[in-house]
Amino acid sequence: MPEYPVAAQKAGIQGEVLLFAVVSPSGNVDHLKVIEGNPLLAEAATRAVRGWKFSPLMVHNAPAEVGGTVVLSFRLGKKPSVTDGKPLRLREALCGGVMPGSHRKHDVQPVYPETARIAHIQGEVVLRAIIDKNGNVTGARVVSGHPLLINATMNAVKQWVYQPFVINGKPVAVDTVITVSFHM
Repeated sequence: MPEYPVAAQKAGIQGEVLLFAVVSPSGNVDHLKVIEGNPLLAEAATRAVRGWKFSPLMVHNAPAEVGGTVVLSFRLGKKPSVTDGKPLRLREALCGGVMPGSHRKHDVQPVYPETARIAHIQGEVVLRAIIDKNGNVTGARVVSGHPLLINATMNAVKQWVYQPFVINGKPVAVDTVITVSFHM
């Protein structure tokens, strides 16, 4: 965790620092950018996050680069902390923003709706979802997709269970994009 800068404490400065971090396949923070936050707090947050070591994210049985946001909270009279309740947003470049299937522990395939099959409807349904600290899919909402394919997708995806995403040895919630394809 970062050290609360003495100058910031004396000036009564508190708040959140939002950073975007890119983590290498080896688990090191390779790139870090301050998105918002007081410069004094941002400097301390950046220094701390650069020293973090992450568990590698496995994609197709190989470690992969991943990126996401990190929110550090600085409150007077308290130790700085990673803000709970704000899931990491996986970088869209990682598998098109999809949590990789190799990271999924329980998979339920959607049932192709008979009405869609008869009408020769195919394509992708894109969902935005939170994968909670236990690996369960919660808060799924539709981004795009044919209306006849949406219910089947939602019914399947809500049953998926992922290996929890771990940062500093602790499981965290992840905000991600899930794409399900329907093809005949």
